[in-house]
Amino acid sequence: MADREQILAEMATARDNLIAAVEGLSDEHMTRPVVGEWSAKDLMAHVACWEEVLLPDIQRLARGDAPALAAFDIKKVDEWNEKLMSLRRHFSLEQARRELEFRREQLLDAVAKLPDSALAERQFARNLLKVCVIHDGEHTQDIRDWRKRQGL
Repeated sequence: MADREQILAEMATARDNLIAAVEGLSDEHMTRPVVGEWSAKDLMAHVACWEEVLLPDIQRLARGDAPALAAFDIKKVDEWNEKLMSLRRHFSLEQARRELEFRREQLLDAVAKLPDSALAERQFARNLLKVCVIHDGEHTQDIRDWRKRQGL
């Protein structure tokens, strides 16, 4: 399987798993705390937010420009998460769902403009997209674990 098809398949599977993790939850359950104070709704908004953050770098790379996130200090990720989510926690459940879908569509549109070479192993664009796969997986597991504890 070519690099492009492989990463796109991994992204699709991870997102399908995230959607399946919240499937069947009532609106009320979607807004209950799952991880700390964050609900499943908040986790969806959070995942969408990070795709929004990654999008400009994918677009930069498609233009042949340098990515900004290459200088990101991973030690500050919790601080970033709090700041970014402070702007999104008030989103309605429907908006969180739309954001998750819309940001992924935007990201996939940008990925389609990347040269194949940008999606090869160890390339920055591919690493950013692998972050999306891992991120979806982490929060899918958070929701699954919460559902198990709640008997849902």
